Amino acid sequence: MSLQSHSYERCRAFIDSNFVQPQPESPRAPLALTISREAYSGCHEIAEELIRLLQKDKRLGEHSWALFDRDLVHKVLEDHHLPKAMAKYMPEDRDHNFTGLINEILGLHPSQWELFHHTCDSILKLANIGNVIVIGRGAHIITRHLRHVVHVRVICPLEKRASRASLRMDISYEEALKTIKLDDAARAAFVKSHFDEAVNDPMAYHLILNTGKLDHLEAAQILYQTLRTR
Repeated sequence: MSLQSHSYERCRAFIDSNFVQPQPESPRAPLALTISREAYSGCHEIAEELIRLLQKDKRLGEHSWALFDRDLVHKVLEDHHLPKAMAKYMPEDRDHNFTGLINEILGLHPSQWELFHHTCDSILKLANIGNVIVIGRGAHIITRHLRHVVHVRVICPLEKRASRASLRMDISYEEALKTIKLDDAARAAFVKSHFDEAVNDPMAYHLILNTGKLDHLEAAQILYQTLRTR
């Protein structure tokens, strides 16, 4: 068995033994949302616009909503009393840091398996609390047994994403294209290696939003109406 296959088997066994059984929910469990996204598809802008809409809603906005993306890493470290410096060893959109691998072998910091375990735990805690939007890290798979969690994937044509990235990072279109392809590939590899699933499987989501056809406000309004009807 390859090292990658062994890693996947451990991840799958952990998820199956801990998370597949539906947990008790209150009659009106607080809603939560996971967003899987292609790089530079505009998911953060959508999420921020959605939170503004939710906060104005008397029922859905009764309690504040929170967005977790990069902040999720810091939440994991805080929950499990790990040093903030560990954040650099927990990328979703980059290959495993070589220095991190050596330190893991030497026992200088928690293994990637332990960090994955902690991430799953923190995502589940957030989802069960509710009123959260969690971006990336296979959150749609980790929480798919929870009926009160809605899963969405945000996509956009590659050319449009490259133009957006070029402007935002002040780099050439060709450089932006290369960066986006690397990010997309790394995120797909993260989901494949940890869950043995394809991140772009349409059956894993309630909705797929194409920001090549929708602007950020239109996409946010679709999500808002979806949450209102649940």
